[in-house]
Amino acid sequence: MDGDILFEANSAQLTPAAGSQLDGLVNILKQHPAATADIEGNVSSDLIDDPQDQHLSTMRAQAVATYLISRGIARNRIKANGNGADHPAAPNDTEAHKRLNRRCDITITGR
Repeated sequence: MDGDILFEANSAQLTPAAGSQLDGLVNILKQHPAATADIEGNVSSDLIDDPQDQHLSTMRAQAVATYLISRGIARNRIKANGNGADHPAAPNDTEAHKRLNRRCDITITGR
């Protein structure tokens, strides 16, 4: 995939750009029926250990998983977890950096 799946602040709704990226992932998974997808939801945060961060990151990962399942990928090929704010892609010091942290990282394993 060309980038991360981004979300708006405080939202687990996929952006239109995320849908087009995920369609490419669906095609890859269909071409490789033994491959699995590990989805990790992330959030930006100004707070440390905010329980809402964990919930939102899990909801983001579930939104991606639901999209893949709705396009015909078997549920048992998908693992979705939330990281809270524990794995930032950038510091949470600017709005641009916070936007980078509102994402899901997806790792494909197997063939």
